[in-house]
Amino acid sequence: VINYMEKYLLTLLLIFMGAAWNVFLKQGLNQAVLPEINSLKNVFQAVLILLKNHWIWLVLLTYVPSALIYLYLLRKSELSYLFPILASATYVLVLLFSWIFLKENITLLRVAGVLLVALGVFFVAKS
Repeated sequence: VINYMEKYLLTLLLIFMGAAWNVFLKQGLNQAVLPEINSLKNVFQAVLILLKNHWIWLVLLTYVPSALIYLYLLRKSELSYLFPILASATYVLVLLFSWIFLKENITLLRVAGVLLVALGVFFVAKS
């Protein structure tokens, strides 16, 4: 039986890891010079290029454990409760990380949209 504190901490860790691997993936793709994918040979070429990128390794090092944590939490929680919280909180953190680490321009309209999603999650969490 999973206790409340363990579930809460694992959920927070999962949110953080989800936002982190998305930022790592964006960084890796920004740095990679990939061939146009028009053949199977080019797919393998692209994979080899990506595997030489340290950002992509960081993606794997955060994505795989986060997937395992998600599977564990999913067994112990209702999907209709867990998924909206994870998705919306990750949206908020990705927005913040994109602004801080990727220097993306974040508009007020985008912030308002993400905050509306977060408000919806608040209602889901209270249910």
